[in-house]
Amino acid sequence: MASEERISSQDFSKKRNHRLVETIDRLLHMKATANLQKLLMRIIPADLAKVLEQFPVDEAREIFLQIPDVLHAAQVLKEVPVFLQQTILSESSPIDVLPILEKLAPDTRADLIALLEPEMAARYLGKMDVKLQRELKSLMQYASDTAGGLMNSQFFALPEETTVAEAIQAVRGLAAYEMVFYLYVVDAEGRLTGVSSLRQLLLADPDATLERMMNKKVVKIGAEAPQSEVADVVGRYRLLAVPVVDDAGVMLGLVTVDDVMDIMEQETTDDLLKVAGTSASEIDVPSPWRIFRIRLPWMMASFIGGMTCSLIVTYFDQNLTRALILTAFLPLILGLSGTFGTVVSTVVSRALSADALTTGQYLTLVWREARTAVMMGGLYGFLAALISWLAVQDPVLTRTVGSTILINMILAALIATGLPAGFKRFGLAPSMAQGPIVVMVLDAMCVTSYFFIATLFQQQVGG
Repeated sequence: MASEERISSQDFSKKRNHRLVETIDRLLHMKATANLQKLLMRIIPADLAKVLEQFPVDEAREIFLQIPDVLHAAQVLKEVPVFLQQTILSESSPIDVLPILEKLAPDTRADLIALLEPEMAARYLGKMDVKLQRELKSLMQYASDTAGGLMNSQFFALPEETTVAEAIQAVRGLAAYEMVFYLYVVDAEGRLTGVSSLRQLLLADPDATLERMMNKKVVKIGAEAPQSEVADVVGRYRLLAVPVVDDAGVMLGLVTVDDVMDIMEQETTDDLLKVAGTSASEIDVPSPWRIFRIRLPWMMASFIGGMTCSLIVTYFDQNLTRALILTAFLPLILGLSGTFGTVVSTVVSRALSADALTTGQYLTLVWREARTAVMMGGLYGFLAALISWLAVQDPVLTRTVGSTILINMILAALIATGLPAGFKRFGLAPSMAQGPIVVMVLDAMCVTSYFFIATLFQQQVGG
């Protein structure tokens, strides 16, 4: 079956997707098992995962279990959404699914077992051989968002005294390993002491030992390092894999570049969802009640911000005869400071999330954004003041609008650079400062400063 021609991803259009769903559905209900299995084997795993998403969860699980080749099924299992992975593992017999899990890399296998309830996870572990159990328990002791939780415990390493000729011979038998672009060198205690690329290995003297030709400056990372640090190391040094070591320097595994790409995609998605006032956990949630509970804190932040602004306007309305005209310019002032603040908070939070800023660099960034705010506020403050004068020829309104825009731009820059740093200081994600929280703070600041400045100017002219 492996030699049969498969449907390519480029040809996998929406129309073909619809036809495949209809065909698979018909074969499933006709119980034409042989034809269904043949069709499933012809579809590329990533495309088959998309097809399975079109079916009810129970039918998708039934179709998945019809895949005759365990390697093909393992590749599909990696691609389907989390909710479908949970259903397949929790509602199927471990005897049916274990051969599929055994074809996955150890880190992927550990991630899937971690999705299950403790009782079901124990059932799977109980059916595995001792070696797999020990491997899984070792990986599952680390949090999923750390280097230890991401690493693949299958890695290729040889002792320092191995000759180049022996190392080349050993490389030829590594078909079962996920990635062999680097040869890692360890001492007698398993501590990582060097690394060599395969190209260096092929060009070296066959009789030389690995200790003589290896690069001793190894980029490595601790098992407890957060995933953001792993992504930063791989990107900074342009690595295809980074070794993971324990506190004694003993090599435990490696995180490959494909895992890092998944991290970056996940963090980008998380940041975008936080800006929108939600979280990644909402994507696979079918219950409106659970979605309500997820969104409630963010919507409450917006409600509190809006109510605060309304109360501020009500307070100043008692002291201002120009309240109606002032209110007409309020959307402009809120929009300018909100837009500027959101851009600044996005830039700062991304830099802080990647640990790319030292204290000195952060202060330099704050100073840069403050100066930018002065220039931006000066320009738009002047334009708004000019337009307001041409519209109503009221000197108090003109000075109020121009001054408020300038002041609010500067305050927005300071708040938008300070909030992400504050969040990180207290162990929270800096990207949270990109969402409704920063909008609430900026709106309340704008309304307060706007009407306060207007009150001062009006009192000066005896208004």
